[in-house]
Amino acid sequence: MTPEMEHREGPLDSALPTVLRGRELATRWAKSPKVMEDVAWLGLYFVHAPGIVGRADEAFALADDMLDHIDPAWKTANDLRDSYLSEVEDRMAAHVRKSEFAAARAAIDKRLDVCRTDKVCASNIAVLYGNWSIAYQNQGDWQAARQKLQDCVATLPGNAACGDALKNLESRQRRCAAGRGRGRGRGRARRVPLISLDARVLRVARHPSPRAGGATSPSSV
Repeated sequence: MTPEMEHREGPLDSALPTVLRGRELATRWAKSPKVMEDVAWLGLYFVHAPGIVGRADEAFALADDMLDHIDPAWKTANDLRDSYLSEVEDRMAAHVRKSEFAAARAAIDKRLDVCRTDKVCASNIAVLYGNWSIAYQNQGDWQAARQKLQDCVATLPGNAACGDALKNLESRQRRCAAGRGRGRGRGRARRVPLISLDARVLRVARHPSPRAGGATSPSSV
């Protein structure tokens, strides 16, 4: 993408400031739940669009903001939450793939409570900590590697992947210590491969029941 294409002003930019900013959404339409719900669906298209054209920072910021304005009383609240969460999770996953683990954790930090209740999101947080630990293991820093898996267990209580990874690491540490005690030496440590993230598909692509006027229909966006 050339610099001149990076942020070209268009309908998305002109409509977004007045329609989708979460604080304005909450103040302009707070007394009209039906309008709020429709605007939240419209927001999903605006959130998805910047990511497609290489404006991932903007997509993440919008999705994160919109999650604060979803009313649990809406009929489609769960679908909206899942769809916006998937955009936030995409940001976390992008950092994990680059081994930017602290940035990945920061991206999802505000949404930990909802992420813990989502099977795919929770699984990918476990992958985040697992790969963070593996990075330290491959550097030979076993103390830091163990700490990251302990953080995983603390962040996701009862998560089998976190618990099993910690037990496995501690078992390997004990075997290594026993081997050194018998005079075998350390030898060359085998490099541990990174774990793959669980794939998530945007689960809700359009408003399930567009109302008259087509305000949330893809063809009208």
